[in-house]
Amino acid sequence: MNRTHNFEKAIQDMSLLYELALATGQSLDLHENCDYFLKRLMGRKNLSYSAVWIRDNYLPGETDQNTATLIYAFPAYFPGTNKISTDHPLFVSIKEKEFKIIPSHEKEFRQLAEDEKGITDGTFIVFSLGEIGVVKLYAMTTGECFSDTELNQMKKVISKFAVSLKGCLSHRQLLTEIAERKKAEEALKQSEQQMADIINFLPDPTFAVNLKGEVISWNHAIETMTGIKAEEILGKGNYEYALPFFGCRRPVIIDFVLKPGEEKLYLDHYFFLQRLEDNSLIGELFLPLLGEAGTFVSAKATPLYDINGKIIGAIEAIRDVTKYKKAEQELQEAQITLEKRVQERTAELVKVNKALQDEIADRQRAETALAEEKELLSVTLHSIGDGVITTDAQGNISSINRVAEEITGWRQDEAGGKPLSHIFKLIVDEKASKTSENPLEKILKCDKDKETTDHSILMVRDNTRKIISANAAPIRDKKLNTIIGYIITFRDITEQKKIEARLALSQKLESIGQLAAGIAHEINTPMQYIGDNTRFLHDALIDILASQENFRQLLEAVEHNKVSPAFLRELKEKEKALDIDYLISEVPRAIEQTLEGIEKVSKIVLSMKNFAHPGRKEKTPADLNKAIEGTVTISRNEWKYVADLETDFDPELPPVHCILDEINQVILNIVVNAAQAIREVVEKGTLTRGVISVKTRKVGDLVQIVISDNGIGIPPTIIDRIFDPFFTTKDVGKGTGQGLTIAHDIVVNKHRGSIHVESEEGKGTVFTISLPIS
Repeated sequence: MNRTHNFEKAIQDMSLLYELALATGQSLDLHENCDYFLKRLMGRKNLSYSAVWIRDNYLPGETDQNTATLIYAFPAYFPGTNKISTDHPLFVSIKEKEFKIIPSHEKEFRQLAEDEKGITDGTFIVFSLGEIGVVKLYAMTTGECFSDTELNQMKKVISKFAVSLKGCLSHRQLLTEIAERKKAEEALKQSEQQMADIINFLPDPTFAVNLKGEVISWNHAIETMTGIKAEEILGKGNYEYALPFFGCRRPVIIDFVLKPGEEKLYLDHYFFLQRLEDNSLIGELFLPLLGEAGTFVSAKATPLYDINGKIIGAIEAIRDVTKYKKAEQELQEAQITLEKRVQERTAELVKVNKALQDEIADRQRAETALAEEKELLSVTLHSIGDGVITTDAQGNISSINRVAEEITGWRQDEAGGKPLSHIFKLIVDEKASKTSENPLEKILKCDKDKETTDHSILMVRDNTRKIISANAAPIRDKKLNTIIGYIITFRDITEQKKIEARLALSQKLESIGQLAAGIAHEINTPMQYIGDNTRFLHDALIDILASQENFRQLLEAVEHNKVSPAFLRELKEKEKALDIDYLISEVPRAIEQTLEGIEKVSKIVLSMKNFAHPGRKEKTPADLNKAIEGTVTISRNEWKYVADLETDFDPELPPVHCILDEINQVILNIVVNAAQAIREVVEKGTLTRGVISVKTRKVGDLVQIVISDNGIGIPPTIIDRIFDPFFTTKDVGKGTGQGLTIAHDIVVNKHRGSIHVESEEGKGTVFTISLPIS
């Protein structure tokens, strides 16, 4: 019986080992591989728990050689931790051993049981997985779990199990690397798309070639300059890109970057050609085939490097500098002509010429070399003079350039990955300091509706406010025609708006000062007869009170029967002296005149108050007819001596969405100019009295204000200059030349309207102002 029992035991052991061998390596998934092997072992050997620990430096993405991670445990509720040090008793117990059996009466058992929940007695069997880790098994019994023969055979199966685990780890590492590579390729694709969109966004004609001389980039600006579309030239080499400029295939500056020294053969083709310290080249030349009369261009070519610093191509930016060259020629001709007569001007001309050269050189030096992929994008963004922020399709910030950092107060490393609204806080309610939840959508909507964003207020990091002008555009994947991100460009115009406000205030104060004397005169006349009538009413009241006293005396005499003929004669004499009949007829007329004078003064004061009041700076619906009537009232003293002013207001005129005090300023400037133009004609004697007409009307979605006069008119030689800053035909000290400039800015730039002038010298002028209703 004993031999039979041993024989059956051996058969069972062999069956177990055979089954375990078959289970090893059935899956490349780490957890499934452990599951196949260990569950079979536990089911056959009455084990209650199994766990696999792998050193971290064998796990994907981990490098620590001194820690290990629990990658499998069954049942899963046993483990108390999933991370231990390689100095842990679990690893120390089988150091330089292949396996070890640890029953509960040994000290090591307690140390190992600390990592599991609820294990107090039994036996741990620990197998080494070689350099990668250990297998920890647990049986509730303290008896023999494996025979010596079985243990020796188990070592071999466990070693195969270790090999299968290495295969799983390698497979997982491969999958991780494939996923990371796909992620990197996708990021690279988006980066290249962003780079291409940024290059296309650059205002200067720009193209790039690889080391083979094949065109790899050709932006919109160079398409416009040459008439050659990108799809017609991308991928072409053999100096194809030189044809639209020179009419033949020949090296250009971009080739000299890739082939240093070759530029010496073409020095006579350039006004100057210079190599910079970073191996960039700048040069100027004349291209007779470009444009109707040829074009002077400035070009800068820069090497393109990969992330390892190896040159992979070159990029060239071209700028039309014809107007600068013509300016140089004009300065030189003027210098030759005037040198003998105005020696003091020579130094100024040289200084201007040098400043012009310095400006060209500064701009050329500012065009930094573009690097590959994200490096190219970063250099481009940081070289743009406006603030630039790029986001992904969800509105999370990808990059922020130096100017944007200065404006917002946020650095690239702080802003990257955050939602745009976190750092780009556009105020929508100043009183409540409420900011837009989606600033990107707000800017895109303004661009779509063609509304200005010049009044957008940005709350920067230190909670100060800045006025900005902003635009936004989507970045598209051309192949998939999907939006992969957005680019926002903006600039700080706070100081510009302050200057504009001061200038507008100065103009308004000038107008108020100009009108002050006339308004005082207009008020003085009614105030004189108000004063005269008030004094008359004062004297009349005294006489009426005296008459009332006579009447009271008569009543007392009647009550006491003391009315005598002499008393009656006395009363009649007093009444005659008071001339009550005259007072009865004149007092109502004096009161009526006084009320008329008060109403006239009130109207003038109210009109002046409405004009001078700063008002609200946001657009609100306004009654233009009422506003124009008030402006005409306060300007009356400017025109009443030389002209009649006629109004023809459309009674159905709808409210207009505008900044009313600014529109009042425009109307006042034009009416006062009309009065001054008529005064010139009247003073010459060719006209005794002129006419100013002010009309309002609705034309489609617009409201038009037409102001005409029959004054001296505007000469054709200067009519195109009347809106230029500081242009005036008045004598020194009588005008700043800013009135019509500000009027044009208010109507055209701030209200999206138009202001048109027609004039015939000696006949008069007509100004037509068109404003959108909403």
